[in-house]
Amino acid sequence: MTAFETHTVRFFIPEAKAIHCAALNAEANKLAVSRSDNAVELWDVGCVLARRGAPVCQARLPPAGGASVEALAWAAGRLFSTGLHGHVLEHGGHGLEATASTSVSGTAAWCLAADPAGCRLAAGTEDGQVIVHAVTDEGLVFERRMAKQERRILCVAWSPDGTHLAAGSVNAVCLHQARTGAQVSRITVGRQVGRKETLVWSVALLADLTIVTGDSRGRVSFWNGPLGALHTSLGSHRADVLAVTSSADGERVFAAGVDPTVARFERIPSARATAGWVRSLRIQLHVRDVRVMISTGDCLISAGVDADLVFDFQGNNKDTVRTSPLPQLGTVLPAPRLPGLVTVGDSELRLWRLPAAGSDDQPVALLQLSSRRGEPPVCAAVSADAGWLAYSTPARLRLHRLETGTARPSLQRVRSLPPEAAGPCRQLAFSPSGDWLLLLTAAGRLVRLRLTSALDELSAEDLGWADGREDPDEDDEEDEEQQSVALDLLTLSADGQRAALADRDGGVLVWDLEKPALVSRMPRRSAPATALAFRPDCATRVLAAYADRSVAEFDTAAGHLTGWSRWAAEQVPEAWQKRPLPVRHVTVTECGSRVLLHDDSGVCALDAAAGEQAADSKRAKTAKGRRKTIEPAEVTAAESVVITDRYRHLLYLGSLAERRLLAVEAPAARVEQMLPPALRRKRYGVA
Repeated sequence: MTAFETHTVRFFIPEAKAIHCAALNAEANKLAVSRSDNAVELWDVGCVLARRGAPVCQARLPPAGGASVEALAWAAGRLFSTGLHGHVLEHGGHGLEATASTSVSGTAAWCLAADPAGCRLAAGTEDGQVIVHAVTDEGLVFERRMAKQERRILCVAWSPDGTHLAAGSVNAVCLHQARTGAQVSRITVGRQVGRKETLVWSVALLADLTIVTGDSRGRVSFWNGPLGALHTSLGSHRADVLAVTSSADGERVFAAGVDPTVARFERIPSARATAGWVRSLRIQLHVRDVRVMISTGDCLISAGVDADLVFDFQGNNKDTVRTSPLPQLGTVLPAPRLPGLVTVGDSELRLWRLPAAGSDDQPVALLQLSSRRGEPPVCAAVSADAGWLAYSTPARLRLHRLETGTARPSLQRVRSLPPEAAGPCRQLAFSPSGDWLLLLTAAGRLVRLRLTSALDELSAEDLGWADGREDPDEDDEEDEEQQSVALDLLTLSADGQRAALADRDGGVLVWDLEKPALVSRMPRRSAPATALAFRPDCATRVLAAYADRSVAEFDTAAGHLTGWSRWAAEQVPEAWQKRPLPVRHVTVTECGSRVLLHDDSGVCALDAAAGEQAADSKRAKTAKGRRKTIEPAEVTAAESVVITDRYRHLLYLGSLAERRLLAVEAPAARVEQMLPPALRRKRYGVA
């Protein structure tokens, strides 16, 4: 087995952001998540809900100035959000950009919920109103306003049949009839000790119109909605209950909050008309506040200040999937010829020079680039020799020329970009030689930007739609309305002649940039791709890792999967395939002997040569028509596949030189220190 020297750095720690709200599209298996900085993320959870893979973050909308996301909801397959700005925004772009805005009532909106049919949206406002909009193809249309309450609406929920709507407020919760907006009942919630006001943070409405509330007293209460009478009130938590949710059949209810213990309540059959409720189980899935709970099928999705998503299947914390709390997309960019790397923060990029092999020196920060007006970068790229640095904000592309060979490194911004390359982008990639930059624009087109030393003479070439479709005819209205396919991954071959892109539905597209044209498509998988890479010694062979933990290699010239791909499917251990974390990167070493896969905490090294030899060991026809067997070299399974779990938060693993690897790890202890403190518990014998 080839030996490699691994250079591990631990100086860069991205900030973990708490999750404030989330919404699940059960039909498309998409989970929208908003974090404490008002960024919105789109996760594919199809594989994890089917219990055959990992959740994957596919897109992220960085926070904009004045942005506020207090609630998210899916309706008719479209994502909506609302916040303190008092509008309902529709996120219709591939990068979750807001494409439409509808005013609610002129005041802040705190909650948002879609009816089970996905035809109506209900928003609760600061002035005590619940306003319902109909979801149409043209946008949101005002439908009606529910009976007004005295204080702000903190939570809202629909009944499973969409005929009633419950709204929680300060000291009260109301049940409304959805068709007329009339108030069916108004329930006054008991106050806390000292006559403090009680805040109804969360509400759920069951099929029999039982209202379930979680409040600031730490109590979960079950109410008869039509009569306004209290069934059961259980003091299940030590602090505010911020989230409640029910199972699809309404027989179980889950609750959690500032006290992160997840409590499960079950309905008890009774001879009376109304059934009772008891607490049946307590699960410790989190350490800090829980703000989100979603029940779907046999899975409970929860999230909060811990900044990770938790998928619990058995309800006993024994079958649980956790995501990494750290950002998932593009935080580390290698510059192997410097050698160095670029770290991407919330509003700044830093270029670091790495010490020579065998040296005890520390990495040196060469440059720090802050984005204008604090605009967060959507994506970024650096050339292999660190001569060019590019990043895109939600509004425009920024390109800089770097000079790192002098005692005082400097940068120069390209002030005038060609119109084709001036807009926002979703993916960026520099050619291996650094002569051009490939852009995947927000509109879904591929653009090649030619780079020269004369910064005012840059030229751009529009290669066409990245998904390969033709430009629409001016007279064809249907073609003009057709949207491009959302593409999230982009990588280039070692010779710069080919590019591979991945969509969100398991497809991988390969472009020939010399023609330029879309030349091949990999067989579509049931899971989306999470990482792509070309073989350095063969530009026609592309590797793809998927959310179901499988890896495949496709020969674009031959038009089929390679023998190495079939060998890898048989040789990769089951323990690696069952890990509930997505593969972050695929790397083929410079010498071409190893294929490296890594997730948040582990690395799998596959011997590429052994795979080729195993593929060649199949029977082959001789010139005379007889078959003979070519015996492979003696390579044991232990040598051909190596797995290590020595890391905790591995942000990047890639090749720096022929026998040298770069690993960027965030120390788990320092990540934990950056999170807010948990609810203090008094323990016996501890001060």
